[in-house]
Amino acid sequence: MLKKTLKIALGDLRHETVGRHSAYLPIGIAYIASYTLSKFEPGSINVRLYTNPNEIIKEIDDWKPDIIGLANYCWNSSLSNLVCKFAKKKIPGVLCVMGGPEFPRRDEERRNYLTERPEVDFYVYGDGESAFASLVGEFYKTELDVNRLKSKPIDGTICINSKTGDMLVGPLMARFKNMDVIPSPYLSGLLDDFLIKNYIPSIETARGCPFKCAYCHTGRHEIKRISTFSVQRIKDEVSYIAKRRTKSSNRTLAIYDSNWGMHKRDVEIIEHIALLIDNYDWPKSIETSTGKGPHDLSLFIVERLKNRVAIGLSQQSLNPKTLKAIQRTNLARKQYSELVNELKRRGQAPACELIIPMPEETKGSYIEGQKFLIEAGINSATYTLMMLKGTPFELKEFRNKYQMKTKYRILPRQFGEYFGEKCFEIEEVCIETNTMPFENYIECRGFSYLAQLFTSINFDIIRQHLNELGLSFYEYVHEVWKIVKSKNVFLSEKYARFVKEAREELFDSKPAIYGYFSKSENYEKLIKSEKGDNLLRKYVTEVFLLDASKLFDFAYSFLKQFAVDKITPEVSESLDAAKQWASSVITVNSVFNDKSTLDFVKILNLPYDVLSWYKIPNNPNPLVTYNTPVKYKIFYDNEYIYSILDECRDLFGQDETFQLGKFLSTRKINDLWRTCTKI
Repeated sequence: MLKKTLKIALGDLRHETVGRHSAYLPIGIAYIASYTLSKFEPGSINVRLYTNPNEIIKEIDDWKPDIIGLANYCWNSSLSNLVCKFAKKKIPGVLCVMGGPEFPRRDEERRNYLTERPEVDFYVYGDGESAFASLVGEFYKTELDVNRLKSKPIDGTICINSKTGDMLVGPLMARFKNMDVIPSPYLSGLLDDFLIKNYIPSIETARGCPFKCAYCHTGRHEIKRISTFSVQRIKDEVSYIAKRRTKSSNRTLAIYDSNWGMHKRDVEIIEHIALLIDNYDWPKSIETSTGKGPHDLSLFIVERLKNRVAIGLSQQSLNPKTLKAIQRTNLARKQYSELVNELKRRGQAPACELIIPMPEETKGSYIEGQKFLIEAGINSATYTLMMLKGTPFELKEFRNKYQMKTKYRILPRQFGEYFGEKCFEIEEVCIETNTMPFENYIECRGFSYLAQLFTSINFDIIRQHLNELGLSFYEYVHEVWKIVKSKNVFLSEKYARFVKEAREELFDSKPAIYGYFSKSENYEKLIKSEKGDNLLRKYVTEVFLLDASKLFDFAYSFLKQFAVDKITPEVSESLDAAKQWASSVITVNSVFNDKSTLDFVKILNLPYDVLSWYKIPNNPNPLVTYNTPVKYKIFYDNEYIYSILDECRDLFGQDETFQLGKFLSTRKINDLWRTCTKI
């Protein structure tokens, strides 16, 4: 066997051309590095981890690794392939390996995938740790000869034989029953550098998913086992992070489980995190996908972790036919509404995800589903269906069954230029089915924009007004949609731009995208985020940042029109007072736009005690009964606000619209409200 220290570069690469799309610590490649290091003699291998593409490109030039292993997701697949191509030019004998979910499940498509990427020597499928370590061992045996290595199947990998052109598929390697066989990359110090940089610490407590939703690859993975790390290990890891993280950037903990909080073992982990909150005031927030299991446990999580974790209440669709087609089961509507109410009572701002156009979904069923969610009091975001590899949506027979038509678009802000070559991450999305024509899809996207905007917790005050007037908040939002579409009112221009971009972001092919955006004038539009952004995030945050006061003016003005038969002089006066209060407390634009106002203290005199009325959820007493003159002191908790601003800037870059959008994707906007107290 060759006697040398093998140099291995592992990358979970992210574009940072216009802000950091992902600020999560690269725990996936860290697990692979930690396990591989444990299988070889100390000093026999040297492993380095990367997230920045320019850093690994420089290291390929300077350090000249023997092996490059890159994570392959939909948001970095083109970049990973481009880096492999660069590496092969600089180091002809380098072994290039990729692994991750962005890979077909059928052999014919796998062959095509690898044939189109000749610079990728091996693809690791299934869990990566044992397969990659096995591949490293075999590479040693061949004395670093890539062609010899590709002469026989290697467990857990797929390659194309260099001489015969045959595809060699090694047997799938079983998932570890006890995940602790992977040494902790935290406790070994492997991730210490990331903990002092601008990354969100990430852990995994369990791997796998018992559900088989058609749009997701996790539950449909070839490996059926759900395996766990020991509770004690998780405790040790989060304690290690708590003691070493930096205070400004690493305020959040990400838990990568598919269904965290479903199992009894999670209670012990929750109790330990609660102890860390008491001792370190960390984590400030927890990002995770909570389970679809017992909801008494979800409520326990909220209470025990001091409301620092958002409970996910995603539905994806509320149409029974769609749910059957995609093999998903949702919580019964009555139970769902009860859970939403209980979470809101405990200070949560529940959110829900929907996906269109799913099989069997119609415009009518989508709007009906939105009606239920809006009336239940939940903030909903609607996403376009991605035709992900490793799911039924990549299969021709599935597409043909539902007559699914697709287009291509750039993933939000996922592009860059490296060693003179432009690189774009491109996703295939569904834009039409046999039950939802393209124009209906566009209509639903338009409604989703206004629904997400008005179901924000910023507009719970409008919901509360409508409740006491005996009117439907859904009907209010639906009427806003109609008037915004048909008349020249506030939001009409933004709505029209949103719909226009929803059409223009779609291309017929990947080459068409490269052809269009490779032109300097169009590439500049990507740099300025005029193109290629997440449209919901872009247009919702644009309103909050630029037109927050106008938005409240519009919302209250339309409320008086909508409820005209119920508006007495007293009610009108109380609504005016509420608008003044909301415009002073709830708007967040000054946090990002004019930081000089953060030190400003406002004294507000009102004829109605809006604060006392508003802070009682489902208040049975109308605002007009709070007709007592009141004086408020309104101000920012500057230390808290500046800590949020520092975190947003460190994690996501200088673009304030992008900062706010990323913040709102995981945190509550009311964290940015002003404090209001009576004088």
